[in-house]
Amino acid sequence: MNMQKSSDFRNFAILFITTILAVVLYGQINYTVESFSVMDLHSYRKMALASPNISQGIYKPFAYRLLGPFLVGLLPIPDPMGFYALAVAFSICLVVQFYYLLRYTGLSATVSVVTALLFIFNKHLFGFTIWDYFQINDILSLNFMTVLLLSMWRNQWVLFGITLVLGAATKEVSMLAIPVVFAYLLERKELSTNWQKAVAATIPGLLVFFLIRFSIHATTGNSLLQAFLAYSNKLYSPVIILRLLVNSFLPVGFVPFIFFKHTVMFFKDKKYLLLYVSLVLFSTGFGTDNERLMAPAFIVFYMLIGYVIQYLNPKKTFLLFLTAAGVVSSLHHQFARWPLPNTNWTYFFSIGSTLAVTICMYLLKLRRLVQQRE
Repeated sequence: MNMQKSSDFRNFAILFITTILAVVLYGQINYTVESFSVMDLHSYRKMALASPNISQGIYKPFAYRLLGPFLVGLLPIPDPMGFYALAVAFSICLVVQFYYLLRYTGLSATVSVVTALLFIFNKHLFGFTIWDYFQINDILSLNFMTVLLLSMWRNQWVLFGITLVLGAATKEVSMLAIPVVFAYLLERKELSTNWQKAVAATIPGLLVFFLIRFSIHATTGNSLLQAFLAYSNKLYSPVIILRLLVNSFLPVGFVPFIFFKHTVMFFKDKKYLLLYVSLVLFSTGFGTDNERLMAPAFIVFYMLIGYVIQYLNPKKTFLLFLTAAGVVSSLHHQFARWPLPNTNWTYFFSIGSTLAVTICMYLLKLRRLVQQRE
């Protein structure tokens, strides 16, 4: 037990140091550039400057995403510095929580730390929100989704309810936890005994979600229905689906397909997680972004990657190779302190690292099959 605690403590230190290095290497958005100043960050900065009051004239849906800018506005420092400080702090918190979640699901300390490192080196799901640190609501939402899953597994309904309330005041994605929690109870055959606790835990979050939308009068921007009608046609594009399911998770995006049998086995007794990923995929139809909108699925996807790695039981040299491939894949022409010269370089490193991982994973699969037959 002491050795286990020692390895976890060492891994927390590794993840902390790596996250700090990643924060430095991903760099910061130049929010004074005109093309960036009119992005989401313009609305979030106005909201932060108005905090603790509610800013008027903010577009939908940003007007309803209160918590992140509200917290920034309470800090006694300039708002860009406040956004950055909270983005860094909650990114570190997210990595630590995710490692704990992986360990809770039964993955070894070594597999858990490598899996968490792969997430840190994901430029779309982790790097972007450090680079564009004004997206503090995205980082908060991922933290909340991690807590929601853990509290659901541990039947901590008070914690679930409090977290859902915070999530409802942050971003719409937290509401995906509601159908998932009931699917979880149904699959576990615990619905009859826990449905009242689950209902009690979800009602406050739902009330906050709708109260915010009834009390804040944002006349411009798309409603959820309007946004879905405007952007959901992308879900019919095979290219977009490939970007969502594979490009979002480079360099290990093809691993679930290589180990399709194990992917099926993983979801066999976790259908509620498959529902969750499906809902996240569906939710991408409400916005223009692709890879970034898949971020809430990182929990399940990297759990699956960890499950596959643990099955393979590879040598440390392969784990180092996998980590190095993650580093190479993280290089980008924009989300970086020292950006690559152009998009072609990004494609080269992304495709090259993914191809290398895909080939090695396939060869490891063949070797494992031969070992089992012997």
